[in-house]
Amino acid sequence: MSPEAFRVWGWRIPFLISIVLVAVGLYIRLKIEETPVFRQVDARNEQVRLPFVEALRNQWREVLLAGGTLTMLFGFFYIGSVYLTSYAGSAPGTGVLGLSRPSVLIGGLIGALVFAGMCILSAIWSDRFGRRRVILVGNVLALVAGPPVFVVMQPGNAVSFVIGIVLMMAVVGIPYGPAAAYLPEIFKARYRYTGAGMGYNLAGILGGAVPLIVAPPLTAAFGGIGVGFYLSALGLLSVLCVLALPETKDEVLDGAPAAAAPA
Repeated sequence: MSPEAFRVWGWRIPFLISIVLVAVGLYIRLKIEETPVFRQVDARNEQVRLPFVEALRNQWREVLLAGGTLTMLFGFFYIGSVYLTSYAGSAPGTGVLGLSRPSVLIGGLIGALVFAGMCILSAIWSDRFGRRRVILVGNVLALVAGPPVFVVMQPGNAVSFVIGIVLMMAVVGIPYGPAAAYLPEIFKARYRYTGAGMGYNLAGILGGAVPLIVAPPLTAAFGGIGVGFYLSALGLLSVLCVLALPETKDEVLDGAPAAAAPA
């Protein structure tokens, strides 16, 4: 595919293929039965008309802490998958590193594969060692990994770029695996989807939107290392938030809200 064809229509192909994933997700949602906890909620007629109000009224603290816990996750993911593409360059002489488009795309693909593998491993580890503990490990690693990622990429060649993006995506994969189980488990069943969704989307704003806005001026002022230290700050925020949340691995989900545990 020529560069012109890619810019005009080629980039749309992955999005069109994702229709298959939408169909698979819809099939799963329609065919899999609700869990016993949600069947109990239905039996007790405990559905609420405004679940977001109930979630904020009764578990606002968990909403805020969940958002803070996953802020690092979004920050590393979007800097790694979006910003580093322009940072590395899509053609020789562009971006900070000046790499070619194939080098950048191959590096991104390798990073995505590492990310997927770490998600699987960390999800397995969370069933064995605990969701909170695995997420905490990922957040601590993020606290120290931000600046080294950009130091590693400093030589500006394809190999150093791949090493840097692999490091970044491996770190983000550690908390991502347990997150889907951990967030719902800290909220009361009758507004569990809403509470988890609010926390997740709060993290998306703090860690997904804001870093992409501040990364270019940080790079212009301090170089890539400025973005690295910013990511470390997000890691510190996420460490402090997850320390204020409880472990949920061995808790029986009976519809009651989880109590916060001391750090």
